[in-house]
Amino acid sequence: MKNIILITAFTLAFAPLHGAVITETADFSYSGSSATSYLNQFNTSLGSLTSITLNWTLNTAVTSASLTNYTGTTATLTNIDFNQQVSGYFFDYVHYNPPLETLSSNQHSIVSVSGGSAVLNPDDTLSYSGLTFSQLTQESYVNSGDDYFNYFKGAGSVPVYLWTSLGGKPAGSDGGGWSPIVIGNKTAHLTATYTYTPIGGGSGVAPVPEPSAMILGCGGLFFMVGMAFKKRRGSQSKVHRGSSCRRKKMMAKVRDEPEFAVSRVWRARGLRVSQHEVC
Repeated sequence: MKNIILITAFTLAFAPLHGAVITETADFSYSGSSATSYLNQFNTSLGSLTSITLNWTLNTAVTSASLTNYTGTTATLTNIDFNQQVSGYFFDYVHYNPPLETLSSNQHSIVSVSGGSAVLNPDDTLSYSGLTFSQLTQESYVNSGDDYFNYFKGAGSVPVYLWTSLGGKPAGSDGGGWSPIVIGNKTAHLTATYTYTPIGGGSGVAPVPEPSAMILGCGGLFFMVGMAFKKRRGSQSKVHRGSSCRRKKMMAKVRDEPEFAVSRVWRARGLRVSQHEVC
């Protein structure tokens, strides 16, 4: 009985609160402006898909950056505004209009010219080293009923496209007449978390219970254990009729007293004997 109580308490304490989850990933590595990867679809034999969480991570390592003056006039530069535009999407622009864009960003990195300023005559080029862009992370969701939701179901894969554009201009200008050349290596990682209801109502691979549920569950566990311990101590404190009567008879015999006087003798010794224990 005690084991059943413990098992029940643990089950209530740590039962999954949400649907089961499974993850798939796609990776990118490129130096040009775009790359393609593939993400495995959700296998519907596992259950019913309810939502999708997409987590992007992008890192760009700039190897060279330059800005050429094609304005036709001499210009003095103090700061350069380099930027990186990023778009990550499912399904191409040719067959789907619009595609499902799940990553969108326009990062800026404003840097100071070495020495404080630089004078560029027409057709002059200024090179810059040490350009960096911070790591880009972004999260998006696709829920049941959204466009393209059902395209993530199946036994195959879906294409994922990543596009980046690196550029620059004198800070504060519209960039007209300036030609930037920024080259860098890009690496990106996409994690898709499929949340689903398992077939047959099983738990599948469920997330860790929330802290509030764990506190409530542990409270119930301690209560169950306390009740079981109390019940066990109560049962151990009861006097068994057979063993006590045998002891009383033996003592009465040794003292040469009749058996009916056993209860009287034990009362005289300050011991408690219930009415059911008189032999």
